[in-house]
Amino acid sequence: HGSKFLGGMVTPGSGILHVELEVVDYDGCCMVGCAETGWDSKHLLGSGRSWGFSDDGDFKCKGRWMGDLLEPLDDDADFSFCWGDILGLTLNMKELTLTFSKNGRQVAKTQPSTLPSVPMHVAIGSSK
Repeated sequence: HGSKFLGGMVTPGSGILHVELEVVDYDGCCMVGCAETGWDSKHLLGSGRSWGFSDDGDFKCKGRWMGDLLEPLDDDADFSFCWGDILGLTLNMKELTLTFSKNGRQVAKTQPSTLPSVPMHVAIGSSK
């Protein structure tokens, strides 16, 4: 149970950080997203000062499920993910947005200014 930061920190206005990862194994709820510097990684993404896409295709923000903050980028795309999928996450600190891709296709993006203008890290997490 808990989360882990991936890569370095991105500061407001500094640009874009993109990471890709393959889902190889997890148990319980799996999340990919970002968190503010200083966020307690013992918690699952989407709680406190973090934002995350869930394996069931929903988006969690500051402890609440907030799918309405997502803008679909592919009408045929399924937001959920599982073992074997290649996930991409783009943290844009100029637009303060988070874009999610699956298997090479961009599927969703948060609305502009969804993220706060503070230093952020890309992160992953699981409930077990």
